[in-house]
Amino acid sequence: MKLQFIIALFFSIQVMAALPEFSEVHQTMVNFGQEQGLSQASVTAVIQDQKGFIWLGTQAGLNRFDGYEFKQFFATPQKENALAGNFINDFCLIKNVGLWIGTSTGLSFYDFNRGIFSSYLQQFNADIPSDQVTSLACDTEQVFVGTQSDGVYHLHPDKNQVMPLPLTRKGKVNGLAFKGQQLYVASFDGVEVVDLTKHTVTKVTEAATTEILLLKDDLVLGRQDGVLEMYENTAPFNRVWLRDHTERESNTIHTMVFHNNWIWVGSNEGVLAIDTQGQRKMQYQHNALVLDSLADNMVLSLAFDERDNFWIGTESGGINLLTSRVNKLGYISQFQYQHSPLTIPDVRGFADDSFNRLWVATTRGIYVYDGNGFTKAEALFPQLAAFSHSFVSSLILDKQTMWFTTRGDGVVSFNLNTQEVSLYSSRLGNAPSLDFNRVALFDGRVLLSSHSHSVLQFDPQSQTLIPFFSSEQASPDQVTDMLVRDKVLWLGTLGEGIYQFKDQQLKRLTSEDGLVSNLILMLTMDDQQRIWASSEVGVNLISQDFKVSRVFNRKDGLKNDAVWSLVYDNNKSVWLGTSGGLIRINTGDFSYENYVPSDGAQGLEFNFGAAWLSENGRVFIGGSKGFNQFYPQDISPDLSPANLVLTDISILGQSVSPSDEHVIINHPADQVTSIKLDYFEDIMSFKYASLTFSATRQLAYFYRVNGLSDTWLQMEQGSRQVNLLKLSPGNYQVEAYAIDQFGNQSDIHTLSIHLQAPWWWNNISKFFYFVSVLMAVSVFFVSRQKAYRKVVADNRVMAELKQRLELSLWASGDELWDWDVTTNQIHRYCVTSRIDYGDQTDTFEISTFSEFAHPNDRAQLIEDVQRCIDNQSDDYEVAIRVKDFFGNWIWVMDKGRVIERDSQNKPLRVVGALKDINQLKIHESNLQELNDKLEAKVAARTEEISRKNLKLEQAMLQLKDTQEELIQSEKMASLGGLVAGVAHEINTPLGIAITAISYNQDCLASLKTKLESKALKQSDLEQSIDMQGNGYELIMKNLERANQLISSFKQVAVDQSSESVREINLTEYLHDVVYSLKPLWNKKDIHIQINGPDNLLFTTYPGALHQICTNLINNSIIHGFEGLDQGSIRIEVSVLDEMICFDYFDNGHGMSASMVDQVFTPFVTSKRSQGGSGLGMHIVFNLITQLFKGDIRCYSSQGTGIEVKMRMPLHLPDNHADSES
Repeated sequence: MKLQFIIALFFSIQVMAALPEFSEVHQTMVNFGQEQGLSQASVTAVIQDQKGFIWLGTQAGLNRFDGYEFKQFFATPQKENALAGNFINDFCLIKNVGLWIGTSTGLSFYDFNRGIFSSYLQQFNADIPSDQVTSLACDTEQVFVGTQSDGVYHLHPDKNQVMPLPLTRKGKVNGLAFKGQQLYVASFDGVEVVDLTKHTVTKVTEAATTEILLLKDDLVLGRQDGVLEMYENTAPFNRVWLRDHTERESNTIHTMVFHNNWIWVGSNEGVLAIDTQGQRKMQYQHNALVLDSLADNMVLSLAFDERDNFWIGTESGGINLLTSRVNKLGYISQFQYQHSPLTIPDVRGFADDSFNRLWVATTRGIYVYDGNGFTKAEALFPQLAAFSHSFVSSLILDKQTMWFTTRGDGVVSFNLNTQEVSLYSSRLGNAPSLDFNRVALFDGRVLLSSHSHSVLQFDPQSQTLIPFFSSEQASPDQVTDMLVRDKVLWLGTLGEGIYQFKDQQLKRLTSEDGLVSNLILMLTMDDQQRIWASSEVGVNLISQDFKVSRVFNRKDGLKNDAVWSLVYDNNKSVWLGTSGGLIRINTGDFSYENYVPSDGAQGLEFNFGAAWLSENGRVFIGGSKGFNQFYPQDISPDLSPANLVLTDISILGQSVSPSDEHVIINHPADQVTSIKLDYFEDIMSFKYASLTFSATRQLAYFYRVNGLSDTWLQMEQGSRQVNLLKLSPGNYQVEAYAIDQFGNQSDIHTLSIHLQAPWWWNNISKFFYFVSVLMAVSVFFVSRQKAYRKVVADNRVMAELKQRLELSLWASGDELWDWDVTTNQIHRYCVTSRIDYGDQTDTFEISTFSEFAHPNDRAQLIEDVQRCIDNQSDDYEVAIRVKDFFGNWIWVMDKGRVIERDSQNKPLRVVGALKDINQLKIHESNLQELNDKLEAKVAARTEEISRKNLKLEQAMLQLKDTQEELIQSEKMASLGGLVAGVAHEINTPLGIAITAISYNQDCLASLKTKLESKALKQSDLEQSIDMQGNGYELIMKNLERANQLISSFKQVAVDQSSESVREINLTEYLHDVVYSLKPLWNKKDIHIQINGPDNLLFTTYPGALHQICTNLINNSIIHGFEGLDQGSIRIEVSVLDEMICFDYFDNGHGMSASMVDQVFTPFVTSKRSQGGSGLGMHIVFNLITQLFKGDIRCYSSQGTGIEVKMRMPLHLPDNHADSES
């Protein structure tokens, strides 16, 4: 049983791999007619030259096509250097040299390098038998010309030698072919082969022949009756086969070409392709219902260009272009398989079954393709008749059951074996909705997505559609697409981003995570396990770790951002169906290719979700006009760079050519590499074209003009033209390149331009001007030399005067100004200015001068100046405020005087000076401020005493006494600790001194004893004197130390208990204070550093200063160095702007931000439980701000220590000094 299952599975896979091929594909042709610029609708000859231009012969002129425009050439009859006629019958190309043109009125040759025509007519050469040329054959040295009624003649253009071929019959020649030394001639009398060496003629056939095609070893003939024949190309020219593919009674073969091992035949019945055995392979014909089909069935000329594009010239429809990619993209429309077409081409989905059939979902039912045509599903399976007009959105085959979703008719399952149909919809109650988007198979279950019910699953037991996700899972509401890979379910949603369902868990990505949009239209996975998600504004690329790694939109080369469908082709590419055509993106380097209808895409608009990859690797992608089906490996981008040529040069608005009377260029525009122009020919334009033909609208052109700019600019869309206007004489280089739809860049085309200067500004005239100017300069220089010496001497005197003036101004600090009343200009001069005049320089308008003064001073300044001007006073003097460079208002004294008046006593010139009186004003202001404060304080106190009652006064006095007691208590506690420490310090030197005195007493007693006993020796006396001397020296040192301690303590104690003012050396005093406080840190290794000037004299309250230091150091010992054995304190004092800068630092624990904010608040302490009062820093704050009239700031953070910055006036305010005195 297991073996049978494996065999059946293998067979089903083989069958599924045999998806039917398409024998017919839509041929999208681009038509060019008279509306596009073609001179006439009958295209009798077509050929491509070595540059890539397409040359078209018509019955009314010669045309050269560059993919955008037709350049037309018309005949000038009976003129040797012009086109001989407009009715063109045949071309013969000599590569890189020129083009032979056979017309009904003569033979012409166009020289590619010179860009001119030459005509060979009977009028100029009597040996030419006829001017009615019908066909041509040529090589580089000769041309064979077939005529209307005089057979063939042989022309050597270099020798201007004409030789008729008498061996051929007279009459009309329909076709010529030339190979080696054999000339093949086709006429209504049959085909003859002329051996030009042996001068023999061999008859091949008697049948009326209109066209000859030479293959490698064979000869193909097209007959007047539409029959094709192949002959061996060696005598006796045996026939290989004869084929009659005509569909009507009357048919004539007009042209044939051999390409890609097929013979392409143009006749009255369109274009037929046959193989070398004569078997029909393909046919192109006109279809009146298809706008992009062959324009006319009467085909007169055929040609393949170098890019395999197919050019078809018709009798009345102009020229048709069929690009090389059309067949490879396999476009299927409603016009293929006319016996059984896809009548509704709006395709929405694809699936295949085990019977080698393709199922196609459309907006009006399902079609089934079996290799021979499309059949409506209900025609094969009547059970599906109810859904013949349903909008089918997706299809999938589950074993032998075909599931399809609809918009409005629910979900249908159809068993291919039993042909049983099941419908699931809200109308029947077995599904919650009628509208469904997609169907997928996941973990053995059939899943369906809807617009409003998230994901549903088919329940086989209840035969209903039930929710796939539990109510606890945050699943999306509107699911647009489902993708199943490796037991992971991916969901695209309508506005909710992308979901991943893995291991029973849902993950989500939205635009907040980098998606270009939350609207997801379709999903696919590439070979690197990355998810590609399309949207209406581009494509998202999701990495394996479920993150947005990249987005693609117009900036990356997409022709349109709305991507409705996409599919990975298992061949390193993702195919996108957009609103701008079909796009392929390489998953490796992200290069792109754009395909439009002219390339074979079904249209510009593709449908939502209509993309599918078959088991055998064929891509299907549908749109509103049908679908494309192709094998990705068969479609390779054209990697050759686009060929960019210069197609036209216009000077002063007129196109120029080598045949102009005023010759500007000696070659055609496409051959020109440099151009030389007169000075007045300074308006020019250059037009370019990339000769790709198949995608001209997708090309982008860029240029730059060296000599003007190095920047590359894009040419205006549709113009392909560089316009240069009014260039200055000189040399320039115009560089240009093009980029095609595959990203290929052409070589850079370079055109050198030399624009000559006018005769009055050429090199000769410039030399003459130079000599003249040089002589004039020499004369001028000599005449000016004397004047210069005098000026130098005068300048030397002026420099000395200027230096004296600068020294005077520097010494005085004044600024001079000079007002020219006539011009209203003020000229100012100073050495170093302190006044900020903004953007004004040393000269400015009088109207702006008052703007620099303080608003309160402007009126007085204007009034005083006006009085002086009106001659009411000889001069004026006014103090005003102006801004310095730091934005501060400073006082200056402005003095001015009129020194010059006119005859009507009107002032002409006013001069003056500005003197800096800011310091004077500051002192004056401070004095006034103190007086004002004193008066205000007396007045306020008087008023307060008069309205307060006795009870309030007592309460205030009690509160003040309490505060003073607390502060005094804090002082005494500090002093008590200090006394205890000092007592300990004094005890040591006094003890040593007492011990030394006792020792000396003992020595004296010993001497006295020896003296009384007359046993005293000189040596004993000397030894005793030395020892007592050492003792007295020790006594003096220790007493001096004790005296120093007592003096320091006495001074400090006096300072602490006294509020007297005295002058101190601040740095030395701080050393004394710190020395007296050493007992506070006897048990710790605390290093205190004091930095300050050696002679910093400071008149202050020493006691208050001691209290500040004591509290700061005590605060650091108790709080900052708590738990630390060592620490560092730094005190820095300096003077800045008449202020004492007192900065205190320690490297202790620091304080929190909240404690820093409250550090100066009374009774705030972290040691309340250990006896702390919280008044230490409050006392410091009060002493600095109230007593010293200074400012104090504290900075700290945890672990960084503390920094206290105090600023105090260097000199006590006068009211302090007066109160003390």
